[in-house]
Amino acid sequence: MSEACNQLVDVTGDVLIQLLQNMRVVVIDFYADWCVPCKAVDEILRQVSKLFAKYGSVCFVRVNVDVEKEIAEKFEVLGLPTVVVIKKGTEVKRYSGVPRDLASDLAHTVKNCLRE
Repeated sequence: MSEACNQLVDVTGDVLIQLLQNMRVVVIDFYADWCVPCKAVDEILRQVSKLFAKYGSVCFVRVNVDVEKEIAEKFEVLGLPTVVVIKKGTEVKRYSGVPRDLASDLAHTVKNCLRE
């Protein structure tokens, strides 16, 4: 499972539940294929995930809201793209849209989660 965390991969509900139970930090990218801004966020998350590839306790994943509607509802995703940072099962930060400083702020948030 940690091998999948070294890349930004799509996950289903069952896999996401396992990751949330076993990983210290999970970054979830909620997206849809038709969402143009989601493609920009996808590229940003791929870059940020490379910074944390050596950490076995951080996982970056994607959830297609058109396929995994129940997960999107559970996480109360109201708009796209939405990125949620989960630490030990608890949401610590949420990004909606494509904030200009997403890459640096997300990297900072994940680093802080690993320090605590």
